Amino acid sequence: MLLAIGMNHKTGNTKINYLNYRQLNQKTMGNKTLGSMLTAFVEKNAELVKKAETISIAIFAIGFICHLLKIPNLDFIVIIGIIFTAIVFFLQAFRVIEFENYESYNSLGSIGFMNFIVKLYFFSLSVSMMSMLGFVIKIHNFSLYVCGGGTLIVVLILSLFSQMADKSKVYDLKFYLRLLVCLGLLAYLVMDQGVMK
Repeated sequence: MLLAIGMNHKTGNTKINYLNYRQLNQKTMGNKTLGSMLTAFVEKNAELVKKAETISIAIFAIGFICHLLKIPNLDFIVIIGIIFTAIVFFLQAFRVIEFENYESYNSLGSIGFMNFIVKLYFFSLSVSMMSMLGFVIKIHNFSLYVCGGGTLIVVLILSLFSQMADKSKVYDLKFYLRLLVCLGLLAYLVMDQGVMK
């Protein structure tokens, strides 16, 4: 593992110039756990996973619009879109995050903490997507809504604090766009269940 650390003796801040996080992760894959196998799959097929996310979101959007317009016999589209998107988000929770020219000033900006937030973020998105399935098939499970939506709110707050503590680009526009759109959809469906009847 390549790791260069410089200490600022005046401020006590630790600056990580380069960290090959993938090599560190590969060393832990010798045990062949489910998590390590999923990480290896996502790393090997990174571009495929990105394309799968784009396709799945497109299917979900088309299906959701058809559902809101109450077009008959097309609910299967939104169901496929929800399941497909949930699976893609679940897989992305196992991706390896690389940090270059990373600078951290406290534990909120540490590599471990940011990896935890990203994993929690994608798991929450996956749970939130599956909770939306309940609105389509008329099985309402509010514990899923609370679990998915509540965790996303926690992730939003933690990421904002963490972003102030580091100078990385982990929390980009796409990160917050996914989060806010998912929260908005959940809030809309919970407050206006009539549209799903």
